[in-house]
Amino acid sequence: MGLTDMLIANWPSVLIAVLALVSLLAVFRTKGKTVAGIPKGLSYIVLLAIAGLVIWQAGFFTGVAPGVIPPVSIVQTTTQATSGTSSTSVCPAGVIVDKTTITLSAQDEYTSISTGGTHRYRINGNPALTVADAGTFTASPGDIVEVLFFNESKSGASNYFGVSKKVPVECKGSQTISAKLSTNGTVAPTINIFNEEGNIVEGSGGSSAENETLGAGDVVSLKVEFKPTFQTGFPSGAVLIFEYGQAVYDDVKVSIGGVDLTKTGVPTSYTRRYVNNNTVAYEFPPTKSLETVTATITIDVDDTNNPTAAGGAENIPITFIPKNVFVNDDLGGSYSGPSVEDEDSVPTFRHATRTNITVD
Repeated sequence: MGLTDMLIANWPSVLIAVLALVSLLAVFRTKGKTVAGIPKGLSYIVLLAIAGLVIWQAGFFTGVAPGVIPPVSIVQTTTQATSGTSSTSVCPAGVIVDKTTITLSAQDEYTSISTGGTHRYRINGNPALTVADAGTFTASPGDIVEVLFFNESKSGASNYFGVSKKVPVECKGSQTISAKLSTNGTVAPTINIFNEEGNIVEGSGGSSAENETLGAGDVVSLKVEFKPTFQTGFPSGAVLIFEYGQAVYDDVKVSIGGVDLTKTGVPTSYTRRYVNNNTVAYEFPPTKSLETVTATITIDVDDTNNPTAAGGAENIPITFIPKNVFVNDDLGGSYSGPSVEDEDSVPTFRHATRTNITVD
């Protein structure tokens, strides 16, 4: 605000201050030691105090009126002994917390029981440490804690998918960082592929010798159902890989709800069933317990070559590889993904599900 605007906005205060100053000048010119029975010295003090208080109240001295000065928060700086780096606390005014006890706790998404296992954590990007489920460690308010629940474990019957979180430490004595984890255990999802007659084809769960009959130039669309078993799921989705003979098929596509799935790179760790086969991979969405995802597989057969003459390569292998979070050593141990393989092309989950479209 300019001086002119301030004078206009505070004209009552300005008027009082001017009158006080004029009165002060009049007292100064008055002869004698008193004015109206009041000692001149006391008159000077009173009039100066009135003028100064009114001017300060109007905000001419500081630009901030009394009573509206914002409260000052106490900001404390703490030093991490392991790294020498400082972190600024977010404690409110008057609250001082030196250390916060952090508890890491994970539960099964479907049963709510404790997952057990070990969790990995880093404080302010420092080297990672581990703690057992429901275990504790200490940090300072304002620190950033990165947690990888279940520490990318790939073995054991209760094989949970990892969940990563980045959480600021709160200004209190204790804090719990928790997550819900999903397991697939040792049970593969159900993948049923139906031929054009509506029967499940052999190799994808069918018990009879039902195949899909294809000939040169055919373009067919087959229904496929993906369903995790009870109380299991794939929270980060998966990569769906199709393998097909390059001499007998032009393309294999998959869609959900009429929308083609996004193509992605075939994992380096994938091994082809037949050396001369083509491969194509698609991003598959997350699925939950007993949730059936219905998709459509479209097969484009070569215009001149009949698949039945391919000598075994007429069948179309399908591989379902789950995604998981992993520790990326190339990035200083940070958590990456979810992905089907890590920075060294090692699968991030311990098993994949394989099926087959058998053709005659």
